[in-house]
Amino acid sequence: MPGYRLFRQDRGKRLVLELPEGTTVPSLPDGATPPMLRKLTRETLGGRVQLVFSFDRVCRCEEQELRNNPDGEGRALLFAVRPEPVAGGPTAAPVNPSPAETPGPAPVVLSDTGQATVSASAPPVKTFVRQAVRTTDRQRAGDLYREAMAAFQRGRPGKAEQALRAALNMDPGHVGARDALLHLLSRLNRRQQIKALLAQGVRQAPDHLPYRVRFVRMLIDDGELSRARTELSRDPLPPAAESPELHALSATVNLRQGQYQDAAEIYRTLLKVQPDKAVWWMGLGIALERNDAFDRARQAYDQALRHDGLSDNLENFIRRRLAASGSGQAGQPLAGRNPDEDRS
Repeated sequence: MPGYRLFRQDRGKRLVLELPEGTTVPSLPDGATPPMLRKLTRETLGGRVQLVFSFDRVCRCEEQELRNNPDGEGRALLFAVRPEPVAGGPTAAPVNPSPAETPGPAPVVLSDTGQATVSASAPPVKTFVRQAVRTTDRQRAGDLYREAMAAFQRGRPGKAEQALRAALNMDPGHVGARDALLHLLSRLNRRQQIKALLAQGVRQAPDHLPYRVRFVRMLIDDGELSRARTELSRDPLPPAAESPELHALSATVNLRQGQYQDAAEIYRTLLKVQPDKAVWWMGLGIALERNDAFDRARQAYDQALRHDGLSDNLENFIRRRLAASGSGQAGQPLAGRNPDEDRS
């Protein structure tokens, strides 16, 4: 049982159990609602979790026992709630009433999963058994993530970075914390740290394609083509229709490494998905030309010029390739930067 505080509000119609170090998501089925209890809600105030018991009349509470749980995990708090005696009215029931004296539902047990259950064999007394829930690494990581977002809003990037790194140490699969840290590192222009963080993200969340695409692009830009090919060959590799950018990067790697036939096949697949993508028609033309398929290369170049999306640099390159083909110089390399290196 973490450190707690039990107090009344609303002149005794609300009982608050405050857990500064614990979290829970309690719920009570209708059949398990004890008499007088109108509802049970969970609130968060200043980082503290509160279980708020609302009653239909003024009540008082007596703490009965703080004991170890039978399974040895954590501790449990038992407390009894009864109506506040009215002046001149009947006296209140004893603190520990017997089943014969106090009819009512069975005790309600709130488990670690936050689900409420009713023990049929337990005596029907108005007693709550509140089992403490240990905060998991994922929950602590979530708290650190929210702390980092607050630090961002206050203009404290150093504090935000510290909290985000701590969150990822506790829960490496926290996508929100990783995305926020990547954004922060990009603003600070820390390229190598971004690359390392993406590599970790690919390992932790192989199905999260934005990490994979961005990481492979950085590997290609840094000339690490073999490593890029390894990353592209990992399962799961989605179909071209689901991640065309990932397949386009694969075609780029094949072009750079001289695998022109493989590159051409990838571009053909991509163009079935999006036939108006000019840069892919250009990539197909390059692959075909370097594989000595000059007539088909010219056709691909012509298709590229018919569609929008090319930069002036790439349009000029294509026109020069077409001119070279017309003068018998098809397949001869041109000086300058290769167009498959142009990201525009």
